[in-house]
Amino acid sequence: MAQKESNGVYDINLLFKDVSDDILTTFLEGKLNLKEYAKSELNNRGRPFIKKAKKDGNNRNLDAFLQASNEFLAICDNIYGLYLDSTQGYNSIFDGILQDQKNDHLKTDEYTYVYASPDGFDRNSYVLHKSTLGKVKNRNSINGENYLSLAAYAIVLIFEHWEREYREKISVAVDQDRELIQFDVLGSMRLFRNDILHNNRIITEKTAKDLKSFDVKAGNSINITFYDLSNLITRIKESLTVYCIKVFDHDPDFEITEYIPERE
Repeated sequence: MAQKESNGVYDINLLFKDVSDDILTTFLEGKLNLKEYAKSELNNRGRPFIKKAKKDGNNRNLDAFLQASNEFLAICDNIYGLYLDSTQGYNSIFDGILQDQKNDHLKTDEYTYVYASPDGFDRNSYVLHKSTLGKVKNRNSINGENYLSLAAYAIVLIFEHWEREYREKISVAVDQDRELIQFDVLGSMRLFRNDILHNNRIITEKTAKDLKSFDVKAGNSINITFYDLSNLITRIKESLTVYCIKVFDHDPDFEITEYIPERE
């Protein structure tokens, strides 16, 4: 059992060697903050319980790094393409409703809007989803709920691919412990992902505190716009490029899109 530390890994067996039963019991009951306790013990006992990283980086493989990076970036681009394709559909629905509302009987936003199969005019069709014209129009407007929800899901998907597969592949390619493979942009996406899945897309105090480089406030919704999503993916490509140059002294020549400024 081990816990990551900035310069290595906590060896918990050594960390709790010769400590009182009270401290050990507190830890086992989940009432002891391991990180804070370890920091205090560093000051009191030096660093005897810190193990060195298991890998030393002597068996790096540039080809493996490029393959893993290109696979991951292709997934990011595919997810972004899905987002763009879908938002074009949202635009079409929104424009279609505006066009329909030129008819007098459809001017009210309270008019019922129905998705049906196989056809809304078929007597044998059944309702798939029912809403009002106003709600459907609003959620399909630019940066409406459909845009924001899909961008949030894109963040979740990108981070899951990174965390569950490509972080490990990169660590193997550079011969470093997985825990030491860290990029600020993906760390930020992890925090967003946690609040998207576990806090109904509302920013927590912890996320607001840790994301000082973003203009976010606790209690606000996570609203990832088209510009935000595009620029996050660009930052991922830049991070992998800088890392490759640093580790391998090689420019991977990833295709990096220019940052897109938000329209005023």
